[in-house]
Amino acid sequence: MGGLTLFDSFIDYVIEDIKKKTSVSFQYDDLSSDIKTLVNSAAIIYKKMYRINQMAIQLGSKRKSIFSFQKKKLSVEEEKFKGDYNRLKSEYENMLNEIVKGIENIKKGKPGIVYDFSSIKEIIKNERLILQPLKCPVCGAPLDIPDSGGIITCPYCGSKIKAIDVLEKVMSSLK
Repeated sequence: MGGLTLFDSFIDYVIEDIKKKTSVSFQYDDLSSDIKTLVNSAAIIYKKMYRINQMAIQLGSKRKSIFSFQKKKLSVEEEKFKGDYNRLKSEYENMLNEIVKGIENIKKGKPGIVYDFSSIKEIIKNERLILQPLKCPVCGAPLDIPDSGGIITCPYCGSKIKAIDVLEKVMSSLK
């Protein structure tokens, strides 16, 4: 058994935050693949928040962390870090709420996650990320990230692609 990576510890932090929001007892390995994908996505956001905090400290700020940015007069760099951090924190909280809803739905016997790709599109836009083009696994035609849905139909060959497969491809591009 290999050692834990830094990313594993971010997943552990996300799991702890989820457990604080739900009465459902679970382990990461017990989660469905779609919920694990969202947990991994939340860990990516958490990792970015951690990096912003570290950069703020390295900037030479006398503050111990970004959480102490309560002072009225901040430098331009501190304002940017605080704005970026707060935006990511909001995305993180929204993702946690979706995960909790999915876990609770599964406990009730309902589908776990109803895919809403608009939040993924927003992350990509806000982070100014460039993804490798998504391609149909059958014909290789380019695919657009949908706004929502469980199945994506290739506009060229008509193949049906599971939304979770597209989501996993998108999220692996963000790591």
